[in-house]
Amino acid sequence: CSRPASCVWVSRVYRASFCGFSSFLYFVFNSMEDDNALPEEEKAAVRSGIMPVARAYIKLLGSWLAIWGLGYYKFSPCWVLLGTVGYLAYSRAQERRSLIRGAMKAISSDEKSYILNNIGTCGLPSWVFFPDIERAEWLNKIIQRMWPYISEYVNQILIETVQPAVNKNLPTSLRPFIFLRTDLGDSPPRIGGVKVYTEESIRRDEIVMDVDLMFYSDARIKVAVGKLVAGVKDFELRGTLRIFIKPLVPKIPFAGAVTACFLDNPYINFFLTHLGSILTMPGLQQTLYRTIQDVVGSLCVLPNRVLVPLVDDLVLQQLKFPSAQGAVRIEVISASDLVASDVNIVGKSSDPYCVVRVGAEKFVTSVKLKTLNPTWNECFVAIVDQRIGQSVVIEVWDEDKSSKDDELGLTSIPIEQVYLCGQLNLVKMLEGVQRGKVHVKLTWLDLSTNPSDFAVAELDQQVSFSSKTNFTSCLFVRVEQAKNLMHNVNCLSPVMLRVRRQTLILYLNDYCFAILANYLT
Repeated sequence: CSRPASCVWVSRVYRASFCGFSSFLYFVFNSMEDDNALPEEEKAAVRSGIMPVARAYIKLLGSWLAIWGLGYYKFSPCWVLLGTVGYLAYSRAQERRSLIRGAMKAISSDEKSYILNNIGTCGLPSWVFFPDIERAEWLNKIIQRMWPYISEYVNQILIETVQPAVNKNLPTSLRPFIFLRTDLGDSPPRIGGVKVYTEESIRRDEIVMDVDLMFYSDARIKVAVGKLVAGVKDFELRGTLRIFIKPLVPKIPFAGAVTACFLDNPYINFFLTHLGSILTMPGLQQTLYRTIQDVVGSLCVLPNRVLVPLVDDLVLQQLKFPSAQGAVRIEVISASDLVASDVNIVGKSSDPYCVVRVGAEKFVTSVKLKTLNPTWNECFVAIVDQRIGQSVVIEVWDEDKSSKDDELGLTSIPIEQVYLCGQLNLVKMLEGVQRGKVHVKLTWLDLSTNPSDFAVAELDQQVSFSSKTNFTSCLFVRVEQAKNLMHNVNCLSPVMLRVRRQTLILYLNDYCFAILANYLT
């Protein structure tokens, strides 16, 4: 098409919109002049009603101007279609996240009213489902009253401690690092429920409790790195926090230390502002979230813990790195009737793979191409630090080379159930999708220091799918200290530790790891 023929209708609409917008502005200014005698409250009400309409006009005018420019410079209509589809997808995702965030904030502010007004189970606090979990409204009221003072203290720490430390370690080209705004918001963390374990399941010299932690903050944090500005807002976190108070001692404060950790990876969400909004693009956003999940997992998700000592002369290593309670063998056999996520010429299919999580431990199966009924027959062994409260989470994903992977559903099995039964052979329905099943086999493995039990473990190994991953022995290595280190560490090459034929190293935390092997010698 020629330039005038392809753009004449857009030009007419553009001129009409411009005339309409000019008339609207003329009406607004005249109204403001006529309303000078009105009280300030009525003037504010008039302005609050005018501004949304003005913003809508500006958005409409900008959209038509962009379309007119594409036609004027002979761009393909496909660009308009692509931009429209991208904008609709982005708007839908933002609307969904906004609805979820609003619901979670309503739960954190008034659980009872939300439950009465919304008959549903998504996102409800744990005390609704489990009678042994108690509400802690008295604690929430204390946190709410203390929150302004806690926020002021955190702001002081960020500016007086964190900011100088970051500036000291940053390259000169990225300095200065400055907190431009540190507002933690008015919404404090909320305790959804508390469960204190009884004497039958714990030792007499410790207190163990699970806390359902919910934090849906309206925080606004903005930093300047050199000449660049980035920020974070609307931070969200939810997870089950396990707190250990041990050992109990006969002197004030009657506890040797407090240890805290998440049983599973917590739900984390946030919005980036200014320059950081570039990372919200579909490809980068998933990578960013996965990186943050891995960092959080390496810090405070079992078997990693945060330890706060309360008394002196305490063996901290044993508290931070306690002995594991056992192991669980996870055999991912197959899946069936999965949701088709990919559409191609032949038909609909998926490229499924499984992600298995036990606390911070993560295992990934191979990808099966173009099938809705994949068979993996793959086996993994996970070290279990706390069997009570932890679960084996199995996520099924569809691999996409050109975009982010699509979730095909998930399921979870409590490890305590595996421990009580010894072995479970289950076909579980996938949650969060219309259909789909996954076939798994779980076996509880006790840890023994008796060498005579090795023969039984070798016999059990032979019935598994793959002897390469069905390990029979485990060596725990705890790094406590190092002496006489060389100053020039660049001259040293990393050393690979290998135990006979087959070895798998599980990275538990910064100072402790486990080696799974098939042979003791």
